[in-house]
Amino acid sequence: MKKLIQHINDGKIELVDCPKPSIGKQEILCETKCSLISSGTERMLLDFGKSNFLQKALKQKDRVKDVFNKINTDGLIPTIEAVNHKLNTPIPLGYSNVGRVISIGSEVKNYQIGDRIVSNACHAEIVTTQKHLSAVIPDNVSDETASFTVIASIAMHGVRLANVTLGETVAVVGSGLIGLLTIQILKANGCNVIAYDFDKKKLMLAEKFGAQSFLLDNEGSGKNFALNHTNDIGVDKTIITASTKTSEPIKLASKITRKRGKIILVGVVDIHFDRSDLYEKEISFQVSCSYGPGRYDNNYENQGIDYPIGYVRWTEQRNFDAVLRLMSEGKIVTNDLLTEKYKFNDVNKAYDSLLTSKNIISILLEYSSNSEKKIDDIVQIEEKSFIKTDPIISVVGCGNYTQRNILPLLKKMNLNLDTVISKEGLSGTINGKKFGFSNSSTNLEKTLNKSLSNTFFITTRHNLHSEIANECLKKEKHIFCEKPLALSMEELNEIKENYKKSNSKIMVGFNRRFSTLTTKAKQLLKNCHSPKSFIFTFNSGFIPADHWVHDKKIGGGRIIGEACHHIDLMRFLCGEKIIEIDTSFLKNGQLDTAIITLKFEDGSIGCINYFSNGNKSHAKEDIKIFCEEKILHLDNFKALYGYGWNNFKKLKLFSQDKGQEQCLIEFIDSIKNGSPSPIPFDEIYEVSKYSINAAKN
Repeated sequence: MKKLIQHINDGKIELVDCPKPSIGKQEILCETKCSLISSGTERMLLDFGKSNFLQKALKQKDRVKDVFNKINTDGLIPTIEAVNHKLNTPIPLGYSNVGRVISIGSEVKNYQIGDRIVSNACHAEIVTTQKHLSAVIPDNVSDETASFTVIASIAMHGVRLANVTLGETVAVVGSGLIGLLTIQILKANGCNVIAYDFDKKKLMLAEKFGAQSFLLDNEGSGKNFALNHTNDIGVDKTIITASTKTSEPIKLASKITRKRGKIILVGVVDIHFDRSDLYEKEISFQVSCSYGPGRYDNNYENQGIDYPIGYVRWTEQRNFDAVLRLMSEGKIVTNDLLTEKYKFNDVNKAYDSLLTSKNIISILLEYSSNSEKKIDDIVQIEEKSFIKTDPIISVVGCGNYTQRNILPLLKKMNLNLDTVISKEGLSGTINGKKFGFSNSSTNLEKTLNKSLSNTFFITTRHNLHSEIANECLKKEKHIFCEKPLALSMEELNEIKENYKKSNSKIMVGFNRRFSTLTTKAKQLLKNCHSPKSFIFTFNSGFIPADHWVHDKKIGGGRIIGEACHHIDLMRFLCGEKIIEIDTSFLKNGQLDTAIITLKFEDGSIGCINYFSNGNKSHAKEDIKIFCEEKILHLDNFKALYGYGWNNFKKLKLFSQDKGQEQCLIEFIDSIKNGSPSPIPFDEIYEVSKYSINAAKN
């Protein structure tokens, strides 16, 4: 099936052949009937993509500061690589989709196969959508009209935030697509509407929908016009739906809004007020967020946990339903809002028109029937033949870390690269092609059963690691699992039992023990026979509380998911078994700022300061080792300093080395040579067990 993407580096768009996406418990799989191109949002994305590097930087000034911080902490080369990765990662386009349900997740109710639904899915022939980001279309609403639902819900939420009442006068600044939909919703709500814009044709449509209009480029005063139509009071509410780099819409809104009135920003404008206008009239100002309550809330959108209607009457899904009801009653009319139609395969013509014509309000993409599409959950990227005795690699999961670290290294090692498995199929296809894989898939079971792969890299979210590892072990596949191996002792023990029954190798991505500087430190410590003292400080950085890594069921928390690196590194440098671990947490509610203390079999002791409350301009990792009147200081994996050593003072690297490459090399070599895995399974089990215990403490 085909999906539309945009290349951020040059702005070009492309239809890509992808496997059909897999669906989760809370998701719905749909065959797309039509989707809408928004003249505002999607034109803005195209313009950003086509801008040069400097222009992109000027449009994202906050990111420039982050880049300089990264140069200071990680070095120039890793920073350049990170920026290039971001610019070279394509994004799917589109967020207003109409489709027919073809499959339903196990925890989805109120939907049936065959239903016509709207969703915020992208421009693609087959899409998945969350159940709370979808709504069933009434029988008397056409696909074409329904395609405006998601965009109309943005307008609907802006109107709700304005809290308009019957008979109020509301100004709508900006008569583009969202503005014209806002006008219709306001009229349905019994409001008088004044529309402002620079475009006469759009204002003619605004008048057709029942608004008074004011052309902003004439010599008259927008303020006087509002006063003349409100008995010199001013408008009760102003909703800004314009998209511009200037602050003129804000300034206009503050002048035309009455005392103690309200301004709602739905569009994208520069926010600079004349304070006196707001102060003297005590005007309230609020920014509207997308389709309504629930947007960007992981629990609502991805976990399927609804807001109680008694507390949150209008969620984003209920706004979808409300918009569809207005369409069904003929109170939202879209015929005049649709400028052009194109077949999905002619999408390049559609976007050329969007960029070259100023008269475009919206464009509809129409899709062919299912029988005309090639739909599968495995797509061949390049035909290859493999030698079965060599390592043949498949990668499960294709997130940022995998794209930036695992895949480039696998390509560099010139290995037999079979399949990239990803949930949506797009990242697997794009990166599979980029790094030389044969196939892209969204079906792990089929890949395990039918592919030639004998080695699987597991790089998904943490909650899937143990399940996939066990499936691979049962099929006698070698495993490289990104940390953590498991989130609970039950999961860990199940892996242990399956490992005992198989002839497979297990490796966990505890890469720091393979760093050049770690290797040097280990060599120096061989001559220290007394117990050692360790102080590891990790400036981990703040991650918002709603991020998946904090979810105990998905990420397991940052101690299991990330501090395990340092538990393993300390275990490796000490060279002795851990016998005790204890954790003291900062009371911040997230359990991601902690001091972890360890004791080892030979009497060595260690302290891991895992802190999320520091500053990202400071280096992330600082490691100190004390023994026999000597000290080793490993500085952010860029330099190793020795104090009190006869033949060692320092070892500095040109760029940071956390051991990722050597970690992969030694694992692959162990498969090729039939030698033991680079990290003994007993150590992997030990470190995983104590990481789980540290999080429990």
